[in-house]
Amino acid sequence: MRLILLAALLGGAALGLYLPDIDHTFPFLFHRSIITHSLLLPLLCFLAVYRAQEHWKAATAGLCLGVAVHLCFDLFPALWIGFALINAPLLGQMSGAFSLHMLVGSIVGCLYLTLRLLTTADELAVAVSVSLVCFLIAAQSERVFWPALLILLLTWFVATCLPNPLVQGHHLVQRLRRFIATPEWWWRRRRSRRALSDE
Repeated sequence: MRLILLAALLGGAALGLYLPDIDHTFPFLFHRSIITHSLLLPLLCFLAVYRAQEHWKAATAGLCLGVAVHLCFDLFPALWIGFALINAPLLGQMSGAFSLHMLVGSIVGCLYLTLRLLTTADELAVAVSVSLVCFLIAAQSERVFWPALLILLLTWFVATCLPNPLVQGHHLVQRLRRFIATPEWWWRRRRSRRALSDE
């Protein structure tokens, strides 16, 4: 990955990490606004740069990563009440279930948009590394760590299972499904245990 693309990716990630909380600065937006705490802004940026130059795509991929990491931590409020809930203009606060599903869907969506913007496996490796670095930076001011990290890793897995030009995740899912559905592995394990016990 060229240095200018890496710089654009890192800059976008730094911006994306704090982008959802810009709702504090606008009087017409409530905290956890659906405009800032959803896929909406990353999707608009994605549509704006989809056919643009590589450095704009890298910056937008970074922005999507940063927003995804931010939303991972927003999944773990003390209680699903008040400011923990997604707030929609004209509709007010949404339910806890809606907020939870909206945040998880937005994380997967942001990571999927990242996959669509990258062109090589090297870029993907750098993007995953950047998302982990962003996570470690954000975790310093958050009260949860392991649950949010698990969500980030699981949503990366789900995003890679969706059709994308870099990772053929659906093949991995098919192999995993076959492995679980076929009890052959269980029989092999049982036979090896019997052989050990006979010795």
